Amino acid sequence: MLSAHDVTGNDVRGKAALERDAMVNLMLRMVTSPGMGGGVANGLNTVVGPARSISGCISFRIYSDKDDSDVVLLLSQWRSEEDLNKYIRTSDFRRILAMMETASKAPDLTVQHISWTKGLDYVRDVLEANID
Repeated sequence: MLSAHDVTGNDVRGKAALERDAMVNLMLRMVTSPGMGGGVANGLNTVVGPARSISGCISFRIYSDKDDSDVVLLLSQWRSEEDLNKYIRTSDFRRILAMMETASKAPDLTVQHISWTKGLDYVRDVLEANID
């Protein structure tokens, strides 16, 4: 299979293509009004199944903070920015936006482009590296 790398292993597609093709994470952290975290988490859970069935969704999860039940976290991973953009245009995402309006503090929403991913081999390489 052909790839977009030159003989040195460097990617030759250019920055715009790399950003377009990179995996994308969307993270949302909300602080709800006191006692409302469970209700908001339940509301967000209604969009999990539909989101996971969308082409390009790698993962979509809702978490409640064990130390503060009024903090809710949504973590989603998308195959590409284009896939995330399609999801953002859905009615389900508009429901998420509506739930964000109920937060007691400004929600923290972050989108990250992931340019590379490594596993335990990365940890091994770091631990085995010679430190001068």
